[in-house]
Amino acid sequence: MLDMGFLPDVHRILSSLPATRQTLLFSATLSPSIRELAATILRDPVTVMVDRQQPAGGSHTAHTASHRAVSRPAGDPLAPH
Repeated sequence: MLDMGFLPDVHRILSSLPATRQTLLFSATLSPSIRELAATILRDPVTVMVDRQQPAGGSHTAHTASHRAVSRPAGDPLAPH
């Protein structure tokens, strides 16, 4: 999005925020413009890199989750509105 012209908007928004704040930046890629932005807005940043080629433990484990729908009677406080 930054390369599509949103960088000035991001800087405008950041200028209206308090100086003391927690800022989180997530990006699948870090282009030079994103790295430059991060250097100006983040204090003591931590970088977490995830490598899909080398999974932890040497294997992928997929877990399934079961789910079910439950109907609630009208007037029940847990019934959807």
